[in-house]
Amino acid sequence: METIFRNAMATQQISAQQILDVRCALEMGCAEQAAQCGSAEDFFTLQQQMKMLRHTLGDHEQFILQDSLFHLQIAKASGNPLYSLMIEALRTPLASSISAGLDARDVSPDWESIIQLHQYIVDAICDRDPAAAKLAVARHFASATQALRDAACRSDTAP
Repeated sequence: METIFRNAMATQQISAQQILDVRCALEMGCAEQAAQCGSAEDFFTLQQQMKMLRHTLGDHEQFILQDSLFHLQIAKASGNPLYSLMIEALRTPLASSISAGLDARDVSPDWESIIQLHQYIVDAICDRDPAAAKLAVARHFASATQALRDAACRSDTAP
């Protein structure tokens, strides 16, 4: 699967927006199930991963790595190995979509806002609130999608 995704990206058969759409659908299910099935150990690891993500503020490359690991941890916490396999297979396009989302933001990303969206996901999962976890993921991806749209509008109106 990873090879198919890499090839589709290399040949520009898929866009950053399409990757975000698939990730959103997949990760809403991951978060919902993680809130229902995750263990105390899963939640501790997710909270530790959130701390690592916070420490990367302003470091584009490290943020992408830690964000990928953050989303993989949610998949693992779901207890469904297929979620982890899908997130792993999407690792390259995942990194590409994260990068596109960061690049799409005005001059520099609003790091605190990005971090807060991730924290909402962690809080909902650790509170064992599947509906809130699903909503937090949807908001996270809506923000990234809006950043891509805003960037497209800016590039369309640039001289």
